[in-house]
Amino acid sequence: MLIVAIARAGDRTVSGVVTYLTPTSVYTSLGTDAGVKDSTLLFAVVRNDTLARLRVIAVSSKSSLCQILWSSKDLALGSKVVGTISIADGAQDTLATRAAAPPSAFAASMSPVRAYNGKGDPVMVRGRISAQFYGTRHQESAYNVTQPGVVFDIKAQSRNIPLTFDLYTNLRTQSYGENSPFSGHSINRTRIYRMALAYQPGANSFTLGRFYPSVVPSIGYIDGVMATTSVHRFSFGAAAGFQPSHTQRSVSNDYKKFVVFTSYNPDSLGTGQVTLAYARTYYLTLLDREAASFNGRLSLSPSLFLYANTDVDLRGGSGNGQKLSPRISQVIVNANYRVFPALGVGVGANAASPLYSYSVISAIPANLINSQLRGSVNVSIYLYLPAGISLTNTYAPRTFEGSFADNFSEYASLTFANIGYSGVTVRSNLSMSENRYTQTHGFGVNLIKNWWEVFDLTVRFQQSSYTVKGFELSGQNTTLGFDVMIPIGRTFALTGTYERLESPGILMNTIFAEASVRF
Repeated sequence: MLIVAIARAGDRTVSGVVTYLTPTSVYTSLGTDAGVKDSTLLFAVVRNDTLARLRVIAVSSKSSLCQILWSSKDLALGSKVVGTISIADGAQDTLATRAAAPPSAFAASMSPVRAYNGKGDPVMVRGRISAQFYGTRHQESAYNVTQPGVVFDIKAQSRNIPLTFDLYTNLRTQSYGENSPFSGHSINRTRIYRMALAYQPGANSFTLGRFYPSVVPSIGYIDGVMATTSVHRFSFGAAAGFQPSHTQRSVSNDYKKFVVFTSYNPDSLGTGQVTLAYARTYYLTLLDREAASFNGRLSLSPSLFLYANTDVDLRGGSGNGQKLSPRISQVIVNANYRVFPALGVGVGANAASPLYSYSVISAIPANLINSQLRGSVNVSIYLYLPAGISLTNTYAPRTFEGSFADNFSEYASLTFANIGYSGVTVRSNLSMSENRYTQTHGFGVNLIKNWWEVFDLTVRFQQSSYTVKGFELSGQNTTLGFDVMIPIGRTFALTGTYERLESPGILMNTIFAEASVRF
């Protein structure tokens, strides 16, 4: 049974602006002086429209660094940022500081939750429910896809004890051709992504259910238990359980998981977090994977942000068993630096090797298993000019069995916000890529405008051309799309998308519609 949502009477709203931007992060003028803390959710807004949903990952007294969890439009310097800060009874608002759910335009809205009139109600609930429909239509009807569904994103919290419940699931079916999605020919696509109960007395935390330990991303989902504790700047934790079935609807005991981790918050160096973890996965009773990982994010100053993530597989081989043979299976490193308010630069590198389950390759000779580490570097420039003009360019060369940068990709974006104070924003892009097999070029443009403060309309056009090397084969893909969002009051919204794709031998029309209510 769902209990109608309740907010503490002591909640207050704080407001600030965007002070600096990178492709994945946002700096704001809201800091601890405003009540913002690590993991606080913030929202970039314009009038009644939500542009982006943000989570604070580093904070100082006058500013905060945020990760972009979801965005519908490009942000700009000076964009308004708002958030809800809990001040009632000095209690931590664990609902407001939770990680965000998967993207939904209306889920990111910033309307306050109404206070419940009853006294002493033991539980408060917040969340959203969305009815969705997705469908594609092809020239050949056998390829048509129809998929209706309902999404539940619910967070409940006890007022009297530090107990919370988190649920994110979609209930949907999928059918092909002319079959009805409610007939016996449809396929059940229901997924349960989160369903966990957490008890958080003071510096300790205990979680039971299905959850995703974000401190160790490579371990994936776990059906089981997790316990953490904090001592000064350190946090220690462990999690154990089973890997959910591939449908994510039921529990499976085929794969067992165990992970221990520790995190450190180096306040003396800056704001951020460094995490070390060790994990094991078993298939039935057989060791399937043993790995160590490192994850770190640091903001050494308001102008410099560093991020790194590395996984090291400790065992390898096939045949009769795995042997101790450490090798890097993934590494991601990025640094973003704000040279001055109008100019930022970023550099990074990433590399990965194929990852195999031992239960799959145990019968394959080791010399037939590809474990080559391949990667690329990337260089980005961000330029923010007056009058709402911004320019970004990212170049990523790669090496593939040849000379340096014989493969590459490049993406550039130019945005003009609120042209002539008309409310029209134009976003254009240009992309190029090349590898040993193909060469592609593309361009596109988006026109975005809010009409009469009633609804947002976006018109999208994208065209790309490709050439297959070694063959006299080339083609062109063209996409034309329309997006509309209509907020109705503070708790209800309608969203719709139409897209038409034309390419050699393919003509596809896609529609998506959503009615979402927040409580």
